[in-house]
Amino acid sequence: MKQDSIVLTINKVPIANNTTMASSFTSDPFNLFSIYAYSVQVNWSGGAAPVGTFSLQGSNDPANSNIILPNNTPVNWTTITNSPQTVSGTPGSILYDVVECSYRWFRLVYTASSGSANITNAQLQIKGV
Repeated sequence: MKQDSIVLTINKVPIANNTTMASSFTSDPFNLFSIYAYSVQVNWSGGAAPVGTFSLQGSNDPANSNIILPNNTPVNWTTITNSPQTVSGTPGSILYDVVECSYRWFRLVYTASSGSANITNAQLQIKGV
């Protein structure tokens, strides 16, 4: 017997809005409990041609069942295969679309090399059951 399920979609969860790209940063961790897909979009403008690398990191450290924000912080992180994206120039954007993720946590990491700009919009969309 096929059983219907409710699909949970959460839009526009801010990750790193109004953040400078002149220095490296790491977003808060996001708990992927019951999440089967997520996407992250980052847009930047202004400043002087930022050069750096965005990547996603994942962790399987234990967590509570809070879908978005954790009440404990993972300590073991691994860069997700094929996620590093080198960026240069202003304005710009990147989009990650992750389907069938099986790790418990993720976070966005930016490693600055040179230049500067401001992240004008970095948002998360998640889908789960």
